[in-house]
Amino acid sequence: MTDFISQDGLQVQNTKASSVLLSAQYQNVRDEVSGRIFQEKDFAKDWNSIYVHPSDLDYGTSKKGMRKITSPTLIMASHSPMMAFVLAGEDDPVFICSGFKRTQTIGYTLVFKLNPCVLPDYLFYMSKYESWVGISKGIDVDDKYKKAYGDSFGGIGWINVGEIFADGITTDVTSAETVFRDGLFKSSLNIPSIIVQKQRIADAKSMEKMLQEKMAEKERKFQQKEWLNEAHIRNSKHRLSNEVMPIRMAIERLQNFFKKHPDGVKLSDIIGEITNQSVNDLLEGLSCSVKNVEIEIENLTKSEQAGEPEQKLNVAHSLDEYLDKIALKYSVPFNIEKVGFEKELNIKISPKAFMELLDNIVGNAVRHGFIGNRNDYLLQVSIEVTDNRMCEIAIANNGEPMSERARTTFFEQGSFAGPTGHTGIGGFRIYDICDKAGGEAILPYSKEGFPVVICVKFPLV
Repeated sequence: MTDFISQDGLQVQNTKASSVLLSAQYQNVRDEVSGRIFQEKDFAKDWNSIYVHPSDLDYGTSKKGMRKITSPTLIMASHSPMMAFVLAGEDDPVFICSGFKRTQTIGYTLVFKLNPCVLPDYLFYMSKYESWVGISKGIDVDDKYKKAYGDSFGGIGWINVGEIFADGITTDVTSAETVFRDGLFKSSLNIPSIIVQKQRIADAKSMEKMLQEKMAEKERKFQQKEWLNEAHIRNSKHRLSNEVMPIRMAIERLQNFFKKHPDGVKLSDIIGEITNQSVNDLLEGLSCSVKNVEIEIENLTKSEQAGEPEQKLNVAHSLDEYLDKIALKYSVPFNIEKVGFEKELNIKISPKAFMELLDNIVGNAVRHGFIGNRNDYLLQVSIEVTDNRMCEIAIANNGEPMSERARTTFFEQGSFAGPTGHTGIGGFRIYDICDKAGGEAILPYSKEGFPVVICVKFPLV
């Protein structure tokens, strides 16, 4: 039965679903024979597994009652949205379970020859979006009425599968395929033209691809968040170790100083002859370090930047905000010189990642560079545009110089740069943040008046 419906002004062929499923040719197995066996696991799982070659199937022994197919055949499950198109042939026969066997999971295994007006791929499309399972279950409902009111109710049903009709001339056995086709005939399920079938298949694949990309993006962000959580904890542990080491050393110095002065110690007493550091200075430094440790412990369970999207940042404005606050974080006094801040330059990066990068650079300068008792410590922050349209941010300090080994391994995770136990994680994070934002980090260098310069570059937007 064929209808014509209008679609976008065109007359599109529409065929009754029962008309496209034709009787398949098969032989009932009477004696056991070895060959390729189609099993439930061989039904199509995706668009790439619709067509099943005999060589894809397990080799085994067929049993009496099974069916042997020797031509391309559609295999469907009556009560589950499952199908496959088996490319059997005379030289490559395939054996399928009995047509009278019904399982609780998939119902009957149906075999059909396909009318040329329907694509096997469209049957897979139907299994996903226009399942025939409702029709099969509707036949189950009719069967219940038959049991209650007798066989006169409705047509044939699943309860009639296997029944033999003989009039002395012919003998017919009611097959599951016959029952299913009868149910399809009574339903409104139709098959569109080949053109529409192809369009629906293409639309389904496009939608599934989009959903997979969305799911993959969600998984990627989840994994990125997990990695950033770990990086955040590693970085916090690194900063903690930088604070704990001076505390331990300060306590040892105080212990030794008290032992040398059993008659008592005053806050104004000089404990460091070279640096002219007083006991009070040392205690204030200890208090500041303890405060920093408390802050790091509080932040240890937080992921301050995990999963945060990149944003367009005004470099000078972001640096101004950061530099206005950092003086309160450290006990060591230092001045800040800004160069090139009049430039309106924008980069794309996570704001909190940018803050972490600055924290690492400035933290290294203060903790490892400003370690004397000078009052002229200077942090110079300059902004420049390179020839290849990169925003260059250089942070220089006039503190202690870096050793050659520390300089060359600064960006390596796990490197040891000195007696403080610095593990290179801070330097590694600087490199990592730059890399993820499409930028680059330059190995520390020196210039006149500044023994250490850390320079990073980001693409301008």
